[in-house]
Amino acid sequence: MDGPRACRSDELVSLKRVEDTVFRSGVGTSMCDEFPTLLCESNLESIRVMVDDGEIVSAITFQTRDVVVLGNTLSVASLGAVCTYESHRGRGLATVLLEDSFATARESGADVMLISGQRGLYQRAGCAIGGHEVRFSLDVPNARAGGDSVSVRPAADTDIPDLIAVHQREPVRYARSPSDWAGFLSVCRLAHPAMPEPAGVKRCWLVEAGGEVVATVVLQFGGTDNPHVAQVVEFSGARW
Repeated sequence: MDGPRACRSDELVSLKRVEDTVFRSGVGTSMCDEFPTLLCESNLESIRVMVDDGEIVSAITFQTRDVVVLGNTLSVASLGAVCTYESHRGRGLATVLLEDSFATARESGADVMLISGQRGLYQRAGCAIGGHEVRFSLDVPNARAGGDSVSVRPAADTDIPDLIAVHQREPVRYARSPSDWAGFLSVCRLAHPAMPEPAGVKRCWLVEAGGEVVATVVLQFGGTDNPHVAQVVEFSGARW
């Protein structure tokens, strides 16, 4: 067994294979398409792997970004896409990779790590469950309360300057480059061939008032039997 170590450029195909086998079997899309700035060549040092006989059999990935919190900047490592082939589970590979990821993130200057998921793997390592969710409903009359001057449309690559301008006014936000935004919007154009839209997709919308972009919202569809229910993944701009 080789590892834990960083993924190599010539191992990205092997990485794609294990990620898609564990997370996207039968769905028809690839994790590499859904996380283009995470599972990519520019992030190799933060893709930690265990390799058996030339094949990646277990992987943990994270991405480090600056987060602005009320004018203060923190370096935050976001960890996810944790997977192991079923044939190699029960050997402690994910535990080894998690400790290695902690050490690698510390060495890169990360102040805190956010982890996607609530597996026992993370809690055994001393991680704490944080955050909260808010449930609300918005009916058609309330949605139209802004009047005819308010409109909503899907975001396009040409809208990236407007997305940046609205996002930068948020007191708590990730610091994203234009290329990060381009990758973000590419995810919001994906469709799952195995699922009829809008199931299983994310979509980024712009809210305009008087011809000016005043807010953005990203919706995640799927995870419920009701096709009219979506999760708000991210929002920015005017709260009204």
